[in-house]
Amino acid sequence: MKVVVRTYGGFAPALAPPAREVHSSELPPGEAQALCTLVAAVRPGPEAAPRPDERHYEVTIDSPGDARVLRCADSSMGDALAALLDFVERHGRRCRA
Repeated sequence: MKVVVRTYGGFAPALAPPAREVHSSELPPGEAQALCTLVAAVRPGPEAAPRPDERHYEVTIDSPGDARVLRCADSSMGDALAALLDFVERHGRRCRA
């Protein structure tokens, strides 16, 4: 499984963090299982238009038999998606956007 997070917007869009990705195959078994659990908990939510100067995110989840893209903003992000973004930030690596 591969999860890619891209961040857009905010007060200084030019300073947005680079896209990050994490591959379950590159993680220790316990962390790979944690990633799978986090992905399973994420449900698509309403795609609200971001407020001015608000960060918004595009999360691409690519796993065997399932590929999906989720979009959200800070104000519309659920707890499960926030936990997944935190995991990718801590365990992921920079990727090409």
